Amino acid sequence: MFRRPFSSVYGVLLNGEFNLEQLRELLVACQPAESETIAGYEVYAIDATANERVAVETLPDRGALKAQPNEPVRYGHKYSWLVRLVQSGASWTAPMDVERISTKSTDTRVAVEQVQALAQQNLRLKVITADSRYRDRHFLSIFAHCGCGYARWPTGSYCSCETW
Repeated sequence: MFRRPFSSVYGVLLNGEFNLEQLRELLVACQPAESETIAGYEVYAIDATANERVAVETLPDRGALKAQPNEPVRYGHKYSWLVRLVQSGASWTAPMDVERISTKSTDTRVAVEQVQALAQQNLRLKVITADSRYRDRHFLSIFAHCGCGYARWPTGSYCSCETW
């Protein structure tokens, strides 16, 4: 009987490498054909998600996560997700990029880098949706020259891509 050691799995996890550029190209190429398009614009969303890691006190770059008033402070990592909206009214999305937000950065700074990379992938028209946390000058200034439009939700105010 052949016994397969599990050390090979750990070896890959410890020593393996991803070619992130190839992975991003693959995600672009594998977008569902029925992905959301409105008036010729591909529709994307960007948001930050907390990954609470309470029990791992020695986790590198672990930071305090925003908490609601009257709730205890939580600790862990935050990640910025850039996704393609697949279908109107559905919660399914196609991930395009995910970046960890270090404690030395902000949600909007990481989002700017992700939007810039998305704009350079192809020449198709794009609109990015985001919540009001992304209304600062640093994030909004990218739309002046990246070729993408911006829509803020939940109010639905919209900036036309054609003006850029």
